[in-house]
Amino acid sequence: MPRSQELTDFSKGEIVGCHRCGLSIRDIAEKLQQPKSTVMDVIKRWKNDHCTKRIRPGRPKKIQERDRRVLKREIRKNRCTPMGNIHREFHMATGCSVSTKTMRNEAHALGYHGRAAVHKPLVTKGNRAARLQWAKEHREWTVEDWKRVV
Repeated sequence: MPRSQELTDFSKGEIVGCHRCGLSIRDIAEKLQQPKSTVMDVIKRWKNDHCTKRIRPGRPKKIQERDRRVLKREIRKNRCTPMGNIHREFHMATGCSVSTKTMRNEAHALGYHGRAAVHKPLVTKGNRAARLQWAKEHREWTVEDWKRVV
């Protein structure tokens, strides 16, 4: 765990700017109130890479860009398919074995999220006819209510 937070890009730029103006490491450290070791590290990194940012690649992703395209295609085939079935199809297509959780995370990164479909009442022809008949029988309710209010 680091002892302190990393310097901002602005602070690193100040250090490099002071160095380019010809100030010594000790003078830069005193002026910006930073440890000499930090100032030396920033200047060293800038001299070597002409960049002050650290390269932190992290752990490589299990699913590569090509695999993401395959996953996207499998999801688009049928968006209502459970992730377990998509996982099986993806594994057969790519040979890449990843967990269902990883698949779900990648699907989220691609903009696909699990959603439950809205339940709508079933309106069959018979049901539609019965509703129309009920409305015709009770159409006077509204008119009688309106007369009472007015």
